[in-house]
Amino acid sequence: MTTRFTFTFAIFTALLFARCEPKTADASVSAEAINTPSSPRQRLEQGNERFYTGSPTHPNVSIGRLKTLAKEQHPFAVIISCSDSRAPDEIVFDQGLGDLFVIRTAGNVIADIGLGSIEYATDKLNVKYILVMGHQGCGAVKAFAEHLHPTNHINTILDTLINENEIKQIGKDSTHADYLTEVVKANVLHQMHKITHGTEAMARKVQQGEIVVQGAVYSIANGKVSFLTDEKRRR
Repeated sequence: MTTRFTFTFAIFTALLFARCEPKTADASVSAEAINTPSSPRQRLEQGNERFYTGSPTHPNVSIGRLKTLAKEQHPFAVIISCSDSRAPDEIVFDQGLGDLFVIRTAGNVIADIGLGSIEYATDKLNVKYILVMGHQGCGAVKAFAEHLHPTNHINTILDTLINENEIKQIGKDSTHADYLTEVVKANVLHQMHKITHGTEAMARKVQQGEIVVQGAVYSIANGKVSFLTDEKRRR
């Protein structure tokens, strides 16, 4: 009788402590549940605010999160941005594994391979939101503005900028700093145009509101991302 009582009491005690013990599940899951907003843009804006105010949550960065993504992925946004080491998208937007489908090139320039990557994300992964993000102090833009002509394939990037109609419309009478800022914005708008008019299918989806394409500029000085969607399009 005593042995049976002792055994029963031990089981009861173990169950009691198990219920009271704090959960050790991935902290990023709870953070994500608390901070998930109603749209991809809001999710990016809120994540960026956490970053530039110095209070990032670093969601979805655990090995547990990685294991859940082993079979499939469901990113909520495509980000086209510059390869600059000071502008890592997951950090800038305080996102984690599986959250963003990122395409990075110097000068955030989109070519056929980039368009193919975007098509994959929208067609196969069902992503509905695309953001083109330039950044202040972009080396490719600065090289273009200062008429530098490096050798080899870097010239391909500069030639792309030279041929952008948005850039041609910027007044040459502005100060050098203002001109650089405007070229960065114009480059973003041009890449947006290339995406929305890359194929008839993409143009139709954007026109019908199935896919949203927006632009933004990231400040490497303070970490803040400013969206350009309210600015008048040049096209």
